[in-house]
Amino acid sequence: MGACHARHVAGAAGATLAWVADPVETIGQALATGLGSTWLADGNTDAALNQCDAVIVASPDRFHAASLHAALDRGLPVLAEKPLTEDLEDAAELVNREAALGRRLIQLGFMRVYDERHRQVQAALAPLGEVNHIRAVHRNAWNGGRTVAQILVQSIVHDLHTIRWLSRAEIVEVATATVERDDLVHMVVVTCGLSNGGVATIDFDDAAAGYEVSVEVSAVGGNVVAADPLRALVRANGNIGSVIGSDWFAPFLDTYRVELEDWLASITAGEARGPSVWDGYAGQAVVAAAAQSAELGRPQTVTMMDRPTLYADPVPHPGPAQT
Repeated sequence: MGACHARHVAGAAGATLAWVADPVETIGQALATGLGSTWLADGNTDAALNQCDAVIVASPDRFHAASLHAALDRGLPVLAEKPLTEDLEDAAELVNREAALGRRLIQLGFMRVYDERHRQVQAALAPLGEVNHIRAVHRNAWNGGRTVAQILVQSIVHDLHTIRWLSRAEIVEVATATVERDDLVHMVVVTCGLSNGGVATIDFDDAAAGYEVSVEVSAVGGNVVAADPLRALVRANGNIGSVIGSDWFAPFLDTYRVELEDWLASITAGEARGPSVWDGYAGQAVVAAAAQSAELGRPQTVTMMDRPTLYADPVPHPGPAQT
């Protein structure tokens, strides 16, 4: 993800990729050299932070909190990959820290709000009234091997944000069921109660035939289903079909570009407008409750801090739609 964002910055008008920070020299130096930038080794980032205009945090999850605090110390706009942090208390601290500054600086990488298929669903829902039910389907060709907690925070957190974004409601209760084969978690099904009285379900398959993401929404005035990705239909060897693919990255490559360009535009405009620190915190609060539900075998209430006025809109919308 760091390399992806770096390439998009290097190719964007009005922005310069000044530094690439990576503890592995062979990786960091190669990326920086290839993009006409400078590599920074571990421990050499402070001087760069004091000179740059904005920061992208795409490090392993356990390093997010420290990097975000360093950016907030300097009042720098940040695009940070999800999850916000590894720990719910750290996420709450970042909410309070940014709220105390009185302005949003951090945009979180819930990039589906920039994906054309999801944007079409969101736009179609506008005249249909209150959302009654959302079904999110997430298939991942991981072939098992992750814990329920890892699946929730690494993958399902995206679907939780999709539900909050499309419903314009908070998730107030969760029930988690799992399917295990040979001591490996294959399926996780999360049922969510929404603050608007609606419900949502997430069907997550970690050992699917390929990578797929889809969403269907039932509202008071109608039903909206995300369009299928465009794929060529192949007839060969007496069969007809299309390739799904197992890569989670490629289907959203252009989405990442749109996200990055809108983030850069928001810096110029002086207003953050993508998913917020609050969205990251809210997602992690649901993840914590969902993990506890899986462990205890019963539904759990989602407990969250009071939302600061800085995040008055529960699920902020990004900038102009992709064209």
